[in-house]
Amino acid sequence: PSGLATLDLEKDTFPANEFLNGKLTLALNQDDFINENAQIILDVKKEGNSVQSQSMSIVEFISRTGANLETTEVDGVKGYTANADFILDISWFGIIITESGAYELNAELKHNDTVYATTSKPVTIQSSEDQGLPTIYEVVFGVLDEDDLLDPEIEEFEKGDTLGCGVIYSDDVTKVKVHFYSPKDSIGSPTYSVENSSSNSEILASEDGRSAMLIHKEVKSSRDGEWSCTAEVFNDQGSVKDVAENTMILLDDDNDDDEDEEECDENWACTSWSTCVSGRQSRTCNDQNGCGTLLNKPEVTQTCTPPASNTNNQNVGAVSPGGNSLGEQFNAGTNQEETSTLDKIIVPAVILFIILVIIIIALIIIKKRKSDAIIEEEVKKPVEVQTKKPLTEIENYILKSLDSGVDKKTIKDNLLSKGWKPQQVDKTVNKIVLYKFAKESLGKGINKEVLKNSLIKKGWPQDLVNEVMQNV
Repeated sequence: PSGLATLDLEKDTFPANEFLNGKLTLALNQDDFINENAQIILDVKKEGNSVQSQSMSIVEFISRTGANLETTEVDGVKGYTANADFILDISWFGIIITESGAYELNAELKHNDTVYATTSKPVTIQSSEDQGLPTIYEVVFGVLDEDDLLDPEIEEFEKGDTLGCGVIYSDDVTKVKVHFYSPKDSIGSPTYSVENSSSNSEILASEDGRSAMLIHKEVKSSRDGEWSCTAEVFNDQGSVKDVAENTMILLDDDNDDDEDEEECDENWACTSWSTCVSGRQSRTCNDQNGCGTLLNKPEVTQTCTPPASNTNNQNVGAVSPGGNSLGEQFNAGTNQEETSTLDKIIVPAVILFIILVIIIIALIIIKKRKSDAIIEEEVKKPVEVQTKKPLTEIENYILKSLDSGVDKKTIKDNLLSKGWKPQQVDKTVNKIVLYKFAKESLGKGINKEVLKNSLIKKGWPQDLVNEVMQNV
């Protein structure tokens, strides 16, 4: 294969705990055959040793990019061919490096030992200390108890309770700010943003170059569901944000006055149907609005009939041995001898034509009966009920990021920077957080119905719980 790859990172130096971002371009030629089980692999190495590796199947690549690769088969092996350049966003792989230093990012399109395209790029990771920025060591989210002490073990709270966000930070900090996010907030618009002051905060400790501060706020919102806390610290060089690992559930309030969540209208764009192979053809469809739902997704496969070659093409109006067409001969003369000659020519031709028509009609009827028989046989086959819906592009990305240890706030920030709608990001992140929690709980042997009832009791919307439990 002669496929080429180029890697262009957004910058040479990335801060620690930030998604690596940039573009990976695959230049494929028409002669390149890509096995259907091929993988696109990004491998981060330090001093020659791999420290992190993420992969994407060629099938997922086609789904994300809408690439119009032609399906084909070589020596009984299924795969794809193409003659175009395809661009992937590096952030899709969810790579975050936490330690500063010099690294190398390697990209490969390969199947087993066959490498179709490969490239690499050096990248430097810089810690916040290296940039002169302040440092956040820990963020804790909780409710203040009767003694005004922060309790991070509480998982539920009610309207009127006082939330607290505890922050441990470096001693070069000049200002501390916390943001309390409710379920429908966007990253740039939290429900509450509170800066430290004498009335809403207190320093709990200050020693060994670290300080701990608690900032609190009474909840007057009725937005039930999952809440989170993000801390932001400032010094003369800039600011750094971090999000608490734990979240809490605001229990349902009957006086909920929130507006209904904005609906996302799917806008599907599809490629042309592929050529008809073995009675099937396919196409690729992508939602240009990125709703993350499949309610109105068009069909991507269909049955088809390969075009039949015309082997029975007969020239009914053929030229006679005398050089004139049959119509010309018929009108050429008026005497009885010419008419008799014409009869000898026309009658056999008409009979031949009728025979051909009968044969064609018979073939059509036979073909239709075979088609009907095939359809009837297919109908008789048991239909496999698909109860689980596959995760969408954004859902897969969020789940992979969470499995890699990326916090929700970083995931949301990255998705928003790529053009995803804030409400869709918040809704989908909450769904996948619940999905991941439910899957892990079921894996520990917790009864599915018990888990479902517990989640609903804790304030999770029943329709969301039902959707998630159906898919784990």
